[in-house]
Amino acid sequence: MSEHTRIDWLRSLPRLWRSGTLAVVHAVADPRRPLEAQEERHLLWGHPDCGRRPRTDGLWIAHGHTISETPTSADGVISVDTGAYATGRLTGAVVGDGAVRFEMTAAS
Repeated sequence: MSEHTRIDWLRSLPRLWRSGTLAVVHAVADPRRPLEAQEERHLLWGHPDCGRRPRTDGLWIAHGHTISETPTSADGVISVDTGAYATGRLTGAVVGDGAVRFEMTAAS
């Protein structure tokens, strides 16, 4: 795949993916706004209220972008970024049946 093709593919990806009460974004979302009213900059770079203010709409937002020592799931936010590029720990979230389970893979 050429670099141009890869860049076009990345640009074509949705800023937000949703299934039921779960939404997946790159960074985070403004916890006070409905998904349809999110600003693109928050989905890509984050919002300062995420993690400080719980979501009240019943949605869960799964995201990366902000590195944390351990993945977390609280107040409508699922944070999975454990800094794979720097730590060698890639984390994924398995969401289902009202529960979140984290799976981590260490680089060898």
